[in-house]
Amino acid sequence: MKNVYDVVIIGGGVVGCAVARELARYRTKTLLLEKTNDICNGQSKANTAILHGGYDAKPGTLKAKFNVLGNAMFDRIHEELEVPVQWNTSLVVSFSKEGHPALERLLDQGIQNGCRGELRIIDEQELRRREPNVGSTACEALLVGSGGIVCPYELTEAYAENAAMNGAQFLRNAGVTNLRRLPNGHWQVISTVGTFETRAVVNAAGVYSDVFNNMVSERKVHIHPRRGEYYIVDKKYHNMFHAAMF
Repeated sequence: MKNVYDVVIIGGGVVGCAVARELARYRTKTLLLEKTNDICNGQSKANTAILHGGYDAKPGTLKAKFNVLGNAMFDRIHEELEVPVQWNTSLVVSFSKEGHPALERLLDQGIQNGCRGELRIIDEQELRRREPNVGSTACEALLVGSGGIVCPYELTEAYAENAAMNGAQFLRNAGVTNLRRLPNGHWQVISTVGTFETRAVVNAAGVYSDVFNNMVSERKVHIHPRRGEYYIVDKKYHNMFHAAMF
C-alpha cells in the first residue's frame, strides 16, 4: 500500500512544483514524478522570466483570467517564499504613429481583463525619460505597471523546497510511460521507477502534456511547440533598459 497516493503530479517544472506546494497545505499524500535528473529542467528553465500584466490575452478567455490572477499572487509568493520579484514594469513600444491604434487595442484589452496597477499610453517624452536608450524612431508606448520579472530557477526551487518540507514526495529520473484507470476509480501511473496508484493525476508535463492527455481522454489534443532564440548580453549592459521592452 505504500505506493498509493492521493495525488500524483507528472512534471517537475514551475507548474508541477507550484501544484505540489499548494497540495502540501492539506492532508494529502502527494507524489511528483520528474523524468529528468532535477526539477526545472524543461520549459521552465528557458522562459522569459517575465510576469506579464495581462493586457495581451483575449478578453473573456481563461488565459486572460488566470494571467491577471496569477500576476496578483506574486507579492504573496515573495513574502512567503522570499523569492526576489522585481516590478520593473513593461513597455510596448510603437515606432510610428500608425501603431497608435494597436496600443489603444492593447490598452482596452488590459482594462477589460482587469489588469492591476498603472496602465496607460505614454508619449515620446516620458518614454525617453524612462528609457533613454530606446530606438531613435520610438514615439510612444503602452506602460504596464504590473509587469515584472522573477527568476524561474529560484521560483521553481522555492516551490519544490517548501512542498517537500511540508510532506510532498519527489522522485527524479522517473519518466511516466503509461496511465490507466482502475476498476476502483483510481489511476495507475506506470513509470520507470515503479507503478503507483492514485486517486487523482495532475498533468503538468509541459509540451508533453498532450501525450498523457491522449492516453486517457477521448478528446485528443496536440501541442505544436515553438522554439525561439535568446541573446545573452554581457552583465555590464544590465542597465541599458529598466522595463521589459516589447
